[in-house]
Amino acid sequence: PLFFLYGQTIHPIELIIDGSYSLICFQLYPFVLNSFFSLDAKDLNDDCYDLKQLSEFNAARTIEDLDATANIENIIMIITAFLYKIFEAKREMLDYKIRQAIELIINNNGSTSIIELIKTLNINERTFERRFTMQVGISPKQFSQIIKFQSSLNLQINVSFGSKPMVINRCR
Repeated sequence: PLFFLYGQTIHPIELIIDGSYSLICFQLYPFVLNSFFSLDAKDLNDDCYDLKQLSEFNAARTIEDLDATANIENIIMIITAFLYKIFEAKREMLDYKIRQAIELIINNNGSTSIIELIKTLNINERTFERRFTMQVGISPKQFSQIIKFQSSLNLQINVSFGSKPMVINRCR
């Protein structure tokens, strides 16, 4: 699809795209899949969802607007406006405790224990695990391990290149 959500990558993937292309990626917190798009995060692991299916938010019109401009700043503004429209409509559905847990895990590079999280969030462990898995698609422990790996990889890249991780844009 031209305009899609890609779920959390659990296994290595390869995207094959014919012709020249541009990829513009917005990295969303995993809980957004359920809250914004009513998608089970597990169903989207290593898979994508065509945003044209979101008729209530007129994704087809957004794709037309994207096709009508080549300016990267305008493209980013169009996508941002689309996501903001969804946020405004769905903000009541956000699970703020899970959002807070995700932020704590990321900010602590995956080193926050589940016990620390449930104490901080003042939530029952089983309830937390169930809600986290429902919103994110994987367990809090798996998510923490992924964040630890990403943090160590980013540290390695920073040490190797002496700067922030590089962003590489490639076209074939």
